[in-house]
Amino acid sequence: MDLYKMSLWQIFLAGGPLMWPILLCSVFALAIVWEKFWQLHKMTIDTQDFLNKILEKMKHHEIKDALQICDATKSPIANILKAGILKYDRGRPQIIEAIEDASLYEIPGIEKNLT
Repeated sequence: MDLYKMSLWQIFLAGGPLMWPILLCSVFALAIVWEKFWQLHKMTIDTQDFLNKILEKMKHHEIKDALQICDATKSPIANILKAGILKYDRGRPQIIEAIEDASLYEIPGIEKNLT
């Protein structure tokens, strides 16, 4: 048989029974890639604009407004920043600890299905 004259299906069948598990694994891999792409796409925000809004509110001591902006933004960075804003009246080490704790909570969701 001339490989160039065979259809894709004929080539698949010529590969034998091992082609079926390969096809199944390929479908699963494609589903995982698509799910990860969609998840990351939903998290995408204009970070510079978001941070500018938060900094402007914080400069004017409008903490509730800054928290509302964080709540309205569906992104891990908003959740991490919100943890720091909630501790704004505490010392710097406590703010850093709150941000680190929030990031430890958010990172597994971002890294899901990467292995």
